[in-house]
Amino acid sequence: MLALLLFYMVHSKIYLDEKFEEGFEKRWVISEDTSVTHGTLKVVEKEHCDKEYGLKFLNDSSFYHASLKLKEDIDFTKSDFYFHYVAQYQKDHDCGGVYVKFFNKLDQKNLNRDTPYSVMFGPDMCGYSTKTIHLIISHNDKNHQLKDKINFDNDGYPHLISVFIGKDRKFWVKLDGEVKKEGILGENFDYLLPKTIDDPEDKKPEDWEDNPMIDDPEDKKPEDWDDRKEIPDTNATKPENWNDEDDGEWEPDLIKNPDYKGEWAPKRIANPKYKGEWKAKQLPNPDFVDDKTFGDHVVSHIGIDIWTVKSGQMLDNMFVSDDAQEFEKDEKRVLEEIKQVTDKMKEIEKQNAPKEAPADEPEESSEEKEDSEEKVQEEPKEDL
Repeated sequence: MLALLLFYMVHSKIYLDEKFEEGFEKRWVISEDTSVTHGTLKVVEKEHCDKEYGLKFLNDSSFYHASLKLKEDIDFTKSDFYFHYVAQYQKDHDCGGVYVKFFNKLDQKNLNRDTPYSVMFGPDMCGYSTKTIHLIISHNDKNHQLKDKINFDNDGYPHLISVFIGKDRKFWVKLDGEVKKEGILGENFDYLLPKTIDDPEDKKPEDWEDNPMIDDPEDKKPEDWDDRKEIPDTNATKPENWNDEDDGEWEPDLIKNPDYKGEWAPKRIANPKYKGEWKAKQLPNPDFVDDKTFGDHVVSHIGIDIWTVKSGQMLDNMFVSDDAQEFEKDEKRVLEEIKQVTDKMKEIEKQNAPKEAPADEPEESSEEKEDSEEKVQEEPKEDL
C-alpha cells in the first residue's frame, strides 16, 4: 500500500494551478504585439468571495493576448490531460469568448491572433447564433472543430469548464461537473479525407427514375374547374362619354372570381419505375491516409487569445494535471465554491428584485354606490 502511494505521489503531476493571486504580472507574459488594439487584463477580488481573485477583461472591443508557461511540458501520447477553469460572463454579455488555448514552443511576447495553437477550449458567445463550448484540435496545420455542438447558455453566474484527453485517445467535456460530450478523438473530428470517392467515369443512366412520386396520368382536370383568379365585372357598363377612337377599346374592370378553385394539379401516385437515389460507384481514395496521430500534441504553454465586443468576463481556477484523483479533488473544491457564489448572487438578486405592488381593491360601481347611499338614507333615526 505504501509503495503504491509513493508511486502515485512521484508520478502524478500538476502542471498548472493558477488561482490568480498576487504575482500575476510576474507569472504571465502580456503580448507586445502592436498589430491590434489590446485591452487590459487585471486581477480583481471576486464579488461574494472572501480573498478570492479572478482575471478580468476590462475593455470593450479589444483583443487580449497573454500566456503562461506550464511547470512542465505535457505529452498527450504519454500522459492523460485533465484541464478545468472557471469562466464567467456578465449577464448582459452579447459577443466575446472566454476560451483558452494551449501552445507548443510559444514566443510569448509575440503572441497574436495568427499564432498556431494545439488545442482551443472553452465558451464562446455572439448574438443568437453562437452559444457554444469549443473543443478545437490542430492537426497538420488545420484546426478541427468537434462535430457535435455543446451548448452554453449565459446566466451571469460562474461555471466550471472541463476537458479530458486521454493517452488512449478517449475524451470528454464537462460543464459544472456534468459530462456533455464523450467519445474517441478519431471518431468525433473530421480530420481524415474520405476513404472512398465517386468514380468520375460512372454516369447516371438517362432512364434512371429517382422521383418516388409522379403525377397520376389517369387524373384529368374537371371541365367545370375554374382556375381564373379574376373575371370581368359583368355588372360594369361602358361610360356614355367613352370614345373608342380616343380612349381605346373599352373593357370592364376585373373582379375576384367567386368560383375560383385554385390552380389544378393532378393527384400524386407512387412511381412504379422508381429506382431510388442514384449514386456513383465508389473507388478507393488514393489520397486517403489512416492517420492515427490526431491529437498527439506536446503542449508547453497556456494562453489567452481573445477578441471581445463586450468586456467584463472573468477567468479563475485554471488547473492542469495528468492524474484523475488530483483533478477530481480540485474539481470538488471549485464546484463547492461556485455553488456558494451562485447562491449568494441569487439571494442578492431576489432581495433587489422589484416588489410586486399590492392588488388594488375593486372600485365600487355606480349602482353599488347608489344602493349604499339609499340604505343610509332609509335607516331610521333613534329617538332622542
